Amino acid sequence: MANPQLEAEVWKLREEIKELTLQLEEMKKSQLENSKIYSNNIRDIFNREKDIDVKFLDFSASIEAFTKWKEWIDKIIEKIKKFLPI
Repeated sequence: MANPQLEAEVWKLREEIKELTLQLEEMKKSQLENSKIYSNNIRDIFNREKDIDVKFLDFSASIEAFTKWKEWIDKIIEKIKKFLPI
């Protein structure tokens, strides 16, 4: 004879296993999506860092150009000072 209470418990456990399996699959999908999002975010951060490096180098070059221009102007001023009493 089959025990109806035991069969009910087995059926209940099988249903719980199905639900847990579905939840696990959903968690795996969610983790995979989050992993893609995180990798995209990290890639964006690296790209922004590269952009900042390029801008910094451009800024450094413009400061260097300005410094050379200032030195050139200072030399002209010094030459003018030799001729004119300022």
